[in-house]
Amino acid sequence: MSRHFIVRVQNASTQKSEMEQLSKKVSEEREKLEIRKSKIDKELAEIEPMVQEAKAAVGNIKNETLGEIRALRAPPDTIRDILEGVLRVMGNPDTSWLAMKRFVSKIHYFMQIHDL
Repeated sequence: MSRHFIVRVQNASTQKSEMEQLSKKVSEEREKLEIRKSKIDKELAEIEPMVQEAKAAVGNIKNETLGEIRALRAPPDTIRDILEGVLRVMGNPDTSWLAMKRFVSKIHYFMQIHDL
């Protein structure tokens, strides 16, 4: 046999071994991802009723109530805590009372919350 042929066979053998190792790693990662996905799905199933309840509650908020909140000089702690949480969930880092009032005054934000 020629030296060139032997080198090609050795290279093919090495590549096959590397492919088998990669395939094994991919399988292991796929398994890990499936376990992680299962945990996430379980967590989502646990919080889904709370999300639905929150949607229903938001749907029941009247514009008059929002107007009353905007008219406050300073919000009660409960309202402040709730609005701060909503602003943070919506990605707004500014949680000042002025930012909260602006948020409440924009009805499209209200609808964004409802459509979550």
